[in-house]
Amino acid sequence: SMKPLLRSLVIVALVLLSQVSVAKRIAGYIHNCSFYSTSGPYIETYIDISGQSLIYTLKANGKFQASVDVTIIYEPAKDSLKKDTSLIKYDKYILHSLELNDTTHIPFDLFDLKRVNLNNNTTYNIEVDLTDEAQPAVKSVLTQILPLNFDITVAQFSDITLIDTFKA
Repeated sequence: SMKPLLRSLVIVALVLLSQVSVAKRIAGYIHNCSFYSTSGPYIETYIDISGQSLIYTLKANGKFQASVDVTIIYEPAKDSLKKDTSLIKYDKYILHSLELNDTTHIPFDLFDLKRVNLNNNTTYNIEVDLTDEAQPAVKSVLTQILPLNFDITVAQFSDITLIDTFKA
């Protein structure tokens, strides 16, 4: 009979539509570490973006490259004692991938590190907005909350930074 076939076609159509309507996202990850130096407390923000989640465009030199608009906002948390908007810090820039001869194999991630001096005894909301320049609808918003509470009267540890590789 025709009904099972019709039902199958409707299910296939719905599955295909759901695939189309799912907004593509940049696969990204952030990690923040806090440190204290002679110039006061600061945060390092580490950004890792999957190279495979980006769109590569052909450049005039015949190579392919992806570019990501990055906006990082450091804002005192709402429950923080300091609500002064002048305490908000932000950075906005474009992060470019390596240039590739072809895009069939993208075995790398894009990494970046930003360092910013912030106020002690303040909890920060850190937001990293990533937008693919080749397709502005492809984006991600990554957030993390980080308290900066260094007691400068006693010895304390800063956060630990892990490394993947190093060379002399």
